[in-house]
Amino acid sequence: MKRYSTHQHRPRVRRHRYGQLTFTAIFAAVAVAILVGGCGSGGSGAASLSPSPSHSGAANPQPSSDVAVSWTAPNANVAGSLSASLESVSFVDADHGWAVGETVDGQGFFTGAVILATSDGGATWTAQDASAAGSVAKLSSVSFVNASDGWAVGEGKTDPADYYAVILVTTNGGTTWVTQNFGAAGSSFWPSSVDFVDASHGWAVGESPGSSGNPMEPVILATTDGGATWAAQDASAAGSNADLASVDFVDANDGWAVGQKSTGNGALILATTDGGATWTAQDASSAGSNWGLNSVSFVSSNDGWAVSGSVDSKGKYAGALILATTDAGGTWKAQNASAAGSTADLASVSFVDANDGWAVGNSHGSSGNPIGPVILATTDGGTTWAAQDASAAGSAAYLDSVDFVDANDGLAVGGTVNHAGPMILSTSK
Repeated sequence: MKRYSTHQHRPRVRRHRYGQLTFTAIFAAVAVAILVGGCGSGGSGAASLSPSPSHSGAANPQPSSDVAVSWTAPNANVAGSLSASLESVSFVDADHGWAVGETVDGQGFFTGAVILATSDGGATWTAQDASAAGSVAKLSSVSFVNASDGWAVGEGKTDPADYYAVILVTTNGGTTWVTQNFGAAGSSFWPSSVDFVDASHGWAVGESPGSSGNPMEPVILATTDGGATWAAQDASAAGSNADLASVDFVDANDGWAVGQKSTGNGALILATTDGGATWTAQDASSAGSNWGLNSVSFVSSNDGWAVSGSVDSKGKYAGALILATTDAGGTWKAQNASAAGSTADLASVSFVDANDGWAVGNSHGSSGNPIGPVILATTDGGTTWAAQDASAAGSAAYLDSVDFVDANDGLAVGGTVNHAGPMILSTSK
């Protein structure tokens, strides 16, 4: 399936999402967009982030000792290449977790899928065999429901312009991974996110080209048999030319998917209470003018959060964005994310209960390139967010995904802008 290049990038630096774009090309494209819309705001690094105006109007929160934790960077270079990048992490307990991504060449092209596993809370990692994804592939999302059963989704390519959807499954903790067939979506599906609530019920979201190759169309697939068969669900509530970036279910019925409405028209939130038989759009206007939502996390049928980065009318980064709901998405309210800094966007969010949550992302320079990782934490459901020390990752690192299994144990993963290797941070409060 020929991939088209008309889709607009959101602030999140989703490296290699489109396969053929190098870091240089991505940064150049963002720079052009900023020059057209207005001068971009620079930054000197994650260590000197300045606060941006509050989305909620509340005073800027001060760091709390309750969320002061130490993040460390274990050796992650078991990926088989120093050029590996990680896009998603999933933990099922304090010991067992998996991270997925891709290896890249010197110019940023993805060259092979990567799956790493740990059984000691991230202290050591082992590379698992991801060859079932194809010789040139990448993995964007991983979801495990126990120490045995897990799924990973992404895409592969057979030549510089031909792409196919990838879904892998394991029933033995990753000792062996095999492919599944997306069925109804076929090769035109480009999955961004997968979420399973048990060994049977799962969902995958993303996008596919329209009948003429453009505009993009949102896609939601579901399975009730562990992925043996996948069926397309009705995503029309998202509108046309929309992209779904993240999906999260709390049980077999209640779930949410977030992304971007038709190019440039803001955030998109879909919800279902019947396992996806019907999806409805929720009011995301509290996000203001931004490029969409990157990640969603619910801890109950009522309490959830979604994150991204926002831009102003001139195309300049306007700070990180965090939305929260306590009524199943009936109302979404923006929380004060100014602790992230004025040029930050958030790629991933993880809550373990109605109080304790974390969000990770990156601070950006004037040309759009990441200039340092960002970690935010809250112990009061997001009423206040505080920046945590991410210096263990180094200033050239970026963070794409975070996952906590309890209020103490969590990991964040990403990579480095100079392809120096995968990045994994771990913490215990």
